[in-house]
Amino acid sequence: MRKTITTAALALTALLVSAAWADVEFSEPDVAANDGLLFAAKADLPGGGSFSTLFAAKLGPGEIEQLTVFPEAMELIDGNRSLQVRNRFGIFRTDDAFSGFKPVSGFPSFVRGSPVQSGKLPGVATSPDGAYLLYFSPTSYGYGRLILFDIRKGVETPVASGIGHSIDMFPALWSPDSRFFVYERKGMVYYYSLDQYKGGRVLDESYRGVFQGRIEALTWGGDGSLFFVKDRSLYRVRSSEFFTQALYSGIISIGTMVGTVPFSFDPNFDSFRISPDGAKILFCKDGRNLFLYYLDPDDYGRSSRVASLPYLFLQGDTTVVDVLWPQSGLLTIFTRSLRNGERVAGAYRIQAPGSVDEASLSQTFKELEVAGALELVPSSDLSRVAVVTKEGVTVRNYADWTSQAVLPAPGALHALWVDDARLVVAGTATIEIIAIDGKTRTLLCLSQTEAATWSSLSDGAVAAKAGGKAFERREGAWRRADVYRGRTPATNSVSYRVYLDALSSGSYRNMIMVRSIKGLGTKPLFPPPLKVYQAFPDRDEPCSAGIFDHGSRIRRREVSLVFNCYDTAEGLPKILNTLADYGITATFFVNGEFIRRAPGAARLIAESGHEVGNMFFTTFDPTDSRFRIDAEFIKRGLARTEDEYFAATGKELSLIWHTPYYSTSTQLLDAATAMNYAYVGRDIDPLDWVGALDGRSIPGSYLPTADVVERVMAQKKPGSIVPVRIGVPDGGRDDYLFMELDLLIDSLLSEGYEIVPVSALIEHSK
Repeated sequence: MRKTITTAALALTALLVSAAWADVEFSEPDVAANDGLLFAAKADLPGGGSFSTLFAAKLGPGEIEQLTVFPEAMELIDGNRSLQVRNRFGIFRTDDAFSGFKPVSGFPSFVRGSPVQSGKLPGVATSPDGAYLLYFSPTSYGYGRLILFDIRKGVETPVASGIGHSIDMFPALWSPDSRFFVYERKGMVYYYSLDQYKGGRVLDESYRGVFQGRIEALTWGGDGSLFFVKDRSLYRVRSSEFFTQALYSGIISIGTMVGTVPFSFDPNFDSFRISPDGAKILFCKDGRNLFLYYLDPDDYGRSSRVASLPYLFLQGDTTVVDVLWPQSGLLTIFTRSLRNGERVAGAYRIQAPGSVDEASLSQTFKELEVAGALELVPSSDLSRVAVVTKEGVTVRNYADWTSQAVLPAPGALHALWVDDARLVVAGTATIEIIAIDGKTRTLLCLSQTEAATWSSLSDGAVAAKAGGKAFERREGAWRRADVYRGRTPATNSVSYRVYLDALSSGSYRNMIMVRSIKGLGTKPLFPPPLKVYQAFPDRDEPCSAGIFDHGSRIRRREVSLVFNCYDTAEGLPKILNTLADYGITATFFVNGEFIRRAPGAARLIAESGHEVGNMFFTTFDPTDSRFRIDAEFIKRGLARTEDEYFAATGKELSLIWHTPYYSTSTQLLDAATAMNYAYVGRDIDPLDWVGALDGRSIPGSYLPTADVVERVMAQKKPGSIVPVRIGVPDGGRDDYLFMELDLLIDSLLSEGYEIVPVSALIEHSK
């Protein structure tokens, strides 16, 4: 069933409103004599950054045109003939001559009436040929629909519903030839054929299953084959097998086993990459242990194949960003680490021999110099790499890492290879095509402006400053100018007056109001997105005796996220990176067992600037009748955790605590109070701590992470304390709340909540 884009626009508008929070501010209105209006919109980004976008409007008809395009994300499409840029104002493309940035026809954008997107930029998957877009349309906090948008026809087609929402991991992957994509729904991966779509004969989903697992467990090979890992086995599925699977569904398994790995694959923490020849796999265990294996479906009884294979052990605060793997086998791994709260780039390289017989004991990883790198962008043949830093782009020879060219581009964010001689370089001021030899630079668009008004020399032209340089826009294109020829901005013409009006709620801080002098009426230039927050309760609620289990219900719309570190540190780098993305200060509670097992992880938390409390020196239930607990035991247990934390980090714990499993008694509370500790409880139990073992013994307690998010959002109130478990519970889980923390944060922000540490809740409740 297909729907027109009108329905798609409404669906996506609902998505954008639900993800919004108050971080858009309009400014700098400038009215021309011909009733043209210039204005800027500043969008705040998670973590404290922001960018400004320039618009022009016709005050009579109300038509709006976007004049600058900030490159939050970008890709080359249609055989590198067109550039696509995505940001929270929409999706924009050039023509096949790299000119004329315009919103994708028929797709929702701010200039066509959709609200400005906020929070993290929602994922969109563009087919390599540029003909289709896949996007996710939420139907609730945890679930939504996958939509296929046909750009040429301007038509959307629902692909599947009931798909778990993830901000960081898009639920679908396109094949290199754009003929197929695969998507995940409820633990099953399905294929979707564009040939079937075009012929109006898409098979029922029950006939399109590929394998039971997660989207993280698969990748497309260069030859169009699909590789997926199941437990310890790697399988390859050729595209022709998709149709065979429909005939023999439920009778035979799809795919051919091409190799094994020594560890079971966990899609929550593990990843892999296949070599271009399909003969080797780089397996990343737990996000930090990298192994190179040669694929062989029969790994028994071949003594001649015994070899020492390369292995790289990354620090626990390091994540793999990208892997470059040319035909030559010279493998490069690009990483990012947290160091004293700052993100630091790293790169490691090894030569992977053609076969295991050529492997030697002397093989090892070597470190490359990539200080300050934001991206490593390989050329199409991987003979060169563009290293992007905030100062510009350095082009290096891939084989020996020698510098071949330095292209200054202050504020650079992204780069893409157009061909062997040119790069698209997009930054905070401009988007340009730069020749590698440095002789030519072609301006495609301004990313944002430092100042902009109507030109003082020409009606309808716009003068602007960007990156400290002067520009002029006329006839729909930006050009460099000798000097800035801006005029003094005006807020009125003969027919209209324009002013800014503050808004008390919603995703926009203010609104552009237009007063018609002749028509004697005032209206907004465009309608603000409607957002009605849940009302505050009529009265406050007391906390439990001796326990701070929530803040004030009536004073502020705020909640606290509390991260409980019991024993192991799985998920900690993801949590710290996500909190840094949003600029959030949270509260951590550390147990002595956690400190002893992972002192480096404790140091990482201490260096992050978050509030850290005490969760006793060991994990046990102090109210268990098998134990005889007295006040002295509690005092000594709290003091021991203090000492162990100081020994590991050189810092002191805050005087807040709770028992490992939140069980309390008057004796426990009184003993800790005597040491000036305040007990911090909770008013929401997300049940994210329920592992597979507990789930079997307590029916109905195990919830997928999407349902956990829905549970929190249904129960949250002003002042709520939401605990999140760090580490893997007994029996593990299919997914983890800490891996989808950004989804929970975006959901809370969309309801107008501020996320603060527990100490702020305590202070604001006084």
